[in-house]
Amino acid sequence: MRHRMGKLPHVILVSELPPQPGKVQFVLRAELDPEQGADKQLPAQLPHLNFCLSLKRARGCFDPYPDPFPEFIGRSFIFTEAGRTFLDTIPRGKISERYGASDADPRNNPPWVARYRAESFTAPIIGVVSRDKQHLIAIGSSTCDAVAQAWAPCIHNFSQWVPRDAPPEQQRWRWNVYVMPNDSDALRERVAEDFPGTFN
Repeated sequence: MRHRMGKLPHVILVSELPPQPGKVQFVLRAELDPEQGADKQLPAQLPHLNFCLSLKRARGCFDPYPDPFPEFIGRSFIFTEAGRTFLDTIPRGKISERYGASDADPRNNPPWVARYRAESFTAPIIGVVSRDKQHLIAIGSSTCDAVAQAWAPCIHNFSQWVPRDAPPEQQRWRWNVYVMPNDSDALRERVAEDFPGTFN
């Protein structure tokens, strides 16, 4: 797939999605559009990407419907020092009034969304267990500075362009989506194999 950057129309983000057993890999690179002029250059810092893995269409499997949304939070997880940790067991900040949610808003009781910085997790993974507890879907990456669970219902893994010290034309943005039996140890092993050195 090819997407033109809105603010930098001479930059094309090229996405390759090679499917493999139990996962789909996303690999992105940036390149110049030669039709926009030979004097153009890639930005020194490539854009921060925020891909959303929405599970709303997975009704009856990963979506919380017909239950209240917090049911989804209880099946969403990250990895901490305690191992796989479900997000309803972790302190969560409230949604601010800036986003239209007062302290009394049902979306704050408990808070419906949360973003976790790198110091909160031990692996760049966020996932959701299916309603029947038989399967999981998760995002793993080579490196990220945050993961998030939101009310779409969706999960986010804020992967970074790597190698960080390479010129922008040599950098790649990588992200794997795993669909597999509900086995957190097997998930960790797969991510460790795909992205060596990702575990703290």
